[in-house]
Amino acid sequence: MGSHCPEVIGKLAEGLNRSISQPMQISGKTISIRCSMGTSIYPHDGEDMDTLLSKADSAMYDAKGSGRNGIKPIS
Repeated sequence: MGSHCPEVIGKLAEGLNRSISQPMQISGKTISIRCSMGTSIYPHDGEDMDTLLSKADSAMYDAKGSGRNGIKPIS
């Protein structure tokens, strides 16, 4: 993967977050969902699934600690 990979993943995560955060009408009520995301990239952040998931999980908790509804790369 090229050096642009973190930027591409960041843009994809931001787009996903925007889509998830769009208010929805359910049974006549407006519902809003917020989420926090963490990312990790193979092989920079780890070479196996357990390591990558652990690092993405840590990044997600960092995003939550920064005010929620955010995205954090592990790096």
